[in-house]
Amino acid sequence: MPQPTIPTKQLVRDYIDERTRSDDPPPERDEIRRQMGWFMVPENQRPDRDERD
Repeated sequence: MPQPTIPTKQLVRDYIDERTRSDDPPPERDEIRRQMGWFMVPENQRPDRDERD
């Protein structure tokens, strides 16, 4: 089962700060996820998995 990658709290705070100051309309959810690196990682590609698993 895919596991989500989760951005750090500081990265989220910085993103919200930046968005608060911007006059642009908010991006789509997929774009926000892309900008923050928040996406589903297939089980066999998880960085915390040992190569032998």
